[in-house]
Amino acid sequence: MCAGGVRSAFASDTMQQLGYTDVASVAGGFNRWKDEGRAWAAPRSLSPEQRNRYQRHLLLPEVGETGQLKLLDSKVLLLGAGGLGSPAALYLAAAGVGTLGIIDMDVVDASNLQRQILHNTDRIGERKVDSAKKTLTLINPDVNVVTYDVRLGADNILDIIDGYDVIVDGTDNFPTRYLVNDASLLKRIPVIHGSIFRFEGQVTVFNPYEGPCYRCLLPEPPPAELAPSCSEAGVLGVLPASWAPSRRWRPSRCSSGSATRCRAASSPTTPSSRASAPSRSGVTRRAPPAVPKPPRSSSPSTTTCACPTPSRRRPPDRPAGHLATWPPDHLTT
Repeated sequence: MCAGGVRSAFASDTMQQLGYTDVASVAGGFNRWKDEGRAWAAPRSLSPEQRNRYQRHLLLPEVGETGQLKLLDSKVLLLGAGGLGSPAALYLAAAGVGTLGIIDMDVVDASNLQRQILHNTDRIGERKVDSAKKTLTLINPDVNVVTYDVRLGADNILDIIDGYDVIVDGTDNFPTRYLVNDASLLKRIPVIHGSIFRFEGQVTVFNPYEGPCYRCLLPEPPPAELAPSCSEAGVLGVLPASWAPSRRWRPSRCSSGSATRCRAASSPTTPSSRASAPSRSGVTRRAPPAVPKPPRSSSPSTTTCACPTPSRRRPPDRPAGHLATWPPDHLTT
């Protein structure tokens, strides 16, 4: 096919003379094809401004222009615009993730600024989602920031997460984490989960039907006294940023296609206590006061799981997949 059909007709005739038998030329060429209203699409490419902005990505064979275009087409939902959501959002926006959804119903407080780098002093008292949108659009105008100034609940979570490629979970309470877990299984959306405690943190990928879910890792929430919040136990301000590169890179890999798939991984459910030990310089390092660990189950083989994926830890009397009780009642309509 050519623009008007003349060159393709000559090419077809030449190929037939060379011995090819199954040769065809489109009469009228591409112009007639388009004039008749047939489907067509122009190859996508980055604009000169985008090539300049993302040139370091384009130099990477694992990303390149194809991967960058996938990033621009991808949608990532961030649960929370606080300590964990702030650095993740900044890096995702800078990387060129096309759509960033942000859920938070809080306002900016002066005590947030020690670690929540999306916000600043001038925005104290402002809605966090509005402050986050201003910051992210200034970093990268290519990014469409969608804000949800609502409380995430069973009545709205399925509608909110629908259409997103990856969920970045920066929530700070167990009921919401379990709710996100159950909804992500229903919608088959990978969840990159992160949590921090004082001087420690953890990052985990929960990819539905490729590995364990959050309920597999933590079947029941620990007692409240064993899982204090940052406002109760404190947190090192730089800690969220030190874990953000891992949280940011995982959704970027999933969205750009540079990884074959998001691989599920698990981390300890509570920070481990470290005994005082001498450093290389001979100075004794003392670990911060540790919160006691919740007791481990004496029979892990009987731990139940809410996800409909065959699990080695399911009860012997429960069939693989246990789809009879799925989906959970709180997410059925």
